[in-house]
Amino acid sequence: MYIHIGKNCAIPEENIIAIIDKKNMYNSDINKEFLNIASDEGFVENLAEKKEIKSYIITEEMSKYSKKNYMKTKIYASNISSTTLMKRVNYNIF
Repeated sequence: MYIHIGKNCAIPEENIIAIIDKKNMYNSDINKEFLNIASDEGFVENLAEKKEIKSYIITEEMSKYSKKNYMKTKIYASNISSTTLMKRVNYNIF
């Protein structure tokens, strides 16, 4: 099943590794460092204006532009809350 994550972007549910809300991403030094490195290396796709970011979706997918199959990590910055995204992928939130 495909999950809509913002700005006409939908990704396969099985590619999702983690959904992290903005507050938790910025409260952790390790997460901030990870996000900065990923951004510098071009792995982050921003689907929202900076002030509108509510969550980050970390995904891994097979590369489709290479003769060799390898997994490619991509991080999406979304204006949709992590709670809403988790409901879309049918997780139970308590």
